[in-house]
Amino acid sequence: MGAKFAPIKLPPRASSHVSRKQRQQAGARHKWLKLRYVAVAVVVGWAGFYYIHTLSPQLTRLEQKQQQLQQQLASMNKQKAQLQQKIQELKSDTYVARYANQHYNLTLPGQVPFDVQH
Repeated sequence: MGAKFAPIKLPPRASSHVSRKQRQQAGARHKWLKLRYVAVAVVVGWAGFYYIHTLSPQLTRLEQKQQQLQQQLASMNKQKAQLQQKIQELKSDTYVARYANQHYNLTLPGQVPFDVQH
């Protein structure tokens, strides 16, 4: 009737029975893997704690100092501009003569000083 088939021989399967030594080795590897995760979690936790309690306040102080220095710089730039303007005015003979007249009661030759009292 039909053709007879020869049974196929499969390679022997790995036994489902694992030796005690293999189980211990697998358990030890699993234990080290857990230990690594715990170590990484501790390091990350410490880094977060260090940032929150040390670096964050320091960053805040530095930002405040930077803002203070920027204000000081703006004030000094304004003062510099005023001093440069004063230098330009002092280069003018007319300004020097008027300043000497107003503050030191000096007059140019040919001018008559008046002292008006109220």
